[in-house]
Parts: sequence; structure tokens; C-alpha cells
Amino acid sequence: MLADSQLKDVLHQPSLRRLDQLLICLSVDAHRPKKIRELAGLAANAGARTLAKSNISDTLGRPAGLAVRTRNGWELTAEGRRHTAELLASLGHAASPTPKLVTNLRGFLGKLTNPGTRAFVEEAILCLEGRHLRAASVALTRSPSATYPLPRP
Repeated sequence: MLADSQLKDVLHQPSLRRLDQLLICLSVDAHRPKKIRELAGLAANAGARTLAKSNISDTLGRPAGLAVRTRNGWELTAEGRRHTAELLASLGHAASPTPKLVTNLRGFLGKLTNPGTRAFVEEAILCLEGRHLRAASVALTRSPSATYPLPRP
């Protein structure tokens, strides 16, 4: 939803509550669960040291339905992703323009057997998530075996 490089610009908006800041941290590389230490690191690297030192689990655990703690760490729920996307849009930072394409590509990734092709598609997914559309296009078309059928958005 949000690129790591955009985090410091977004986290320092005066209108954000602590919960919203943490949900935004969870939206970086949103498909992957995050441990408390990683969330604190993201916040600290973005200059939000107070957030990094706060009780992250307590803050994320209070409102039911926005984030859930799994065995692998904290993750946004569907409602949490919707809330965060709306929040980012209200701050002028639209979420990834191609979430359905990214989801389709991630599903398609498991079917790829060529390690070179798989690496290029993984790179394209990261580019799409970071909203680097030209780089994603290049990664997909310059793959060693760019003859795979791409999923439709």
C-alpha cells in the first residue's frame, strides 16, 4: 500500500492518532506480517521515535477488526486495509494503484518454475507496490523468459 520511502512523510502528519500511525506502518509491504521489533524499527527509521517506544501491541489490539496478531506478527485485516487506504488517500498519498494486479501476480508467482523468471516477477511486484510503474513494466518485459502469460487485472 505504501512504499517504505514514503513513510516519514506520512507519519508526521499532525492529524494522525497513534493507532493510525501504526496501521500506516503495517501498510508498508502490507502482504507480510510484522513483528513488534520491525514495526518499532519502521517508526524509528521514519523519525517517529515516540511511536517506536510506545506499547505497540496494546495500541493495535484495542480496536477490534483493524489489525490482528498472528503467529508470524501483526497484519492488517481487510477492514484495516480499507481504513488505511482511505486514511492515506485523505492525506494525499493514494494506495497502490494496482492492488488487484499485485494480488494476481502473487498468485501467479507460485506457478513459475524458472528461478530467473520468478526473480523478475518478484521484482516487478515490489515495483508495483512502490508505485514505480515504469520499472515494473521493464522488469516484466525484460525477464529471461518473458513468454509467460500474465494474469488479467
